[in-house]
Amino acid sequence: MGQPAAADTVLPGSGLSAVGEVLLVPDLSAVQTLPWAPGHSIAPVDMLERDLSKPFVCCPRSALKHALAALKSAHGVELLVGFELEFMLLKPAAAAAAAAGDTGVILQSGSFRPVDESIYCQSSAFDQAAPVLDKMVAALESMGIGVVQYHPESAPGQFEIATKPFPALQAADKLLLTKEVISGVARQAGLEVTFLPKPLLGYAGSGCHCHVSLWKPKSSSEEAVSLMTTPPSPAAGELSGPLSSQPSASNAVAADYQPGNHGSSSSSSHHVPGYPLLSSMAASFLAGLLHHLPGLLPFTCATENSYARLTPGTWSGALTCWGWDNREAPLRLTCPNAADPAGSCNIEFKPFDATANPYIGLAAMIAAGMRGEPGRVRVKAQHRFRTFAQPRVGCN
Repeated sequence: MGQPAAADTVLPGSGLSAVGEVLLVPDLSAVQTLPWAPGHSIAPVDMLERDLSKPFVCCPRSALKHALAALKSAHGVELLVGFELEFMLLKPAAAAAAAAGDTGVILQSGSFRPVDESIYCQSSAFDQAAPVLDKMVAALESMGIGVVQYHPESAPGQFEIATKPFPALQAADKLLLTKEVISGVARQAGLEVTFLPKPLLGYAGSGCHCHVSLWKPKSSSEEAVSLMTTPPSPAAGELSGPLSSQPSASNAVAADYQPGNHGSSSSSSHHVPGYPLLSSMAASFLAGLLHHLPGLLPFTCATENSYARLTPGTWSGALTCWGWDNREAPLRLTCPNAADPAGSCNIEFKPFDATANPYIGLAAMIAAGMRGEPGRVRVKAQHRFRTFAQPRVGCN
């Protein structure tokens, strides 16, 4: 855990050294056979102390387990998580083309170039990449990772694969597996993949938007119940802990977001016609994410290159606000749709990219969400605005 991805060395100041040892113990319940490599399997691992008595203090997977246990113990809540993983598909840059003065888009190293130079959802991008993309999706589906959709993104050679939500620990496991699938299938086709947040200046970057929602767990007598909007079903009951003891949903989201302001909430200023009311629990979680947003970024945008992506007008969530269906907000609330009224309402956390360790990123988000108290951290009314014309209107 003290080693960067770019070098086989322990970073100074990491608190770790070359002395010591931990055991990597695979989770046998999550073993997956690799469709593109018959005879090989993969599994997530926990880092345990040598005597197997307890997790290593820096084990990311154990950190997420601990955060989820705390959330469930205090509030009876489980977290469902889905990811939208963006990546750039690359082909070797032909030396002859470069020598001939080819002016197409090429990565700085000169070794690779995007497989196309299309724009967002342009069909020609699929014409070229469909064979390898179809193999990626087929491999994911065969491994139990449902794909919601996949499509070309706006940068050259850029694509997105959005996967179905899972309980948070499984979601983190499956995100890492999704990256392995994408990379492995691409290499078999003679291509390469980069998940770098900003591989090409002047073009949109690649994120890993994280969709989270709060649920009362499924029991022997009833199905899981979404706790995102109000009023909650009487069958769901009242959940214990500070989150459920917040003001009613009608005043759970107040007019102004003011960190450090411990005043009371406004009673009704947050309601927007045509949109549902958040439950007090969801509003509390949202308030925590918004208040702690700057502190979350080192865990969800983990490299210097991550911050080249976070610019207004690029769908990356570079502002400080939240909003129903606002795709420029770092915290976008997705409005429930008729096809899936309960499951379609979630909080999309945009400043999350593939350089983040998903276990640590989700653990940090849970810790922030659990500290949200609408009566103490007031949440600004949701914002709808013409983002590209007025990128700062309505946001701090």
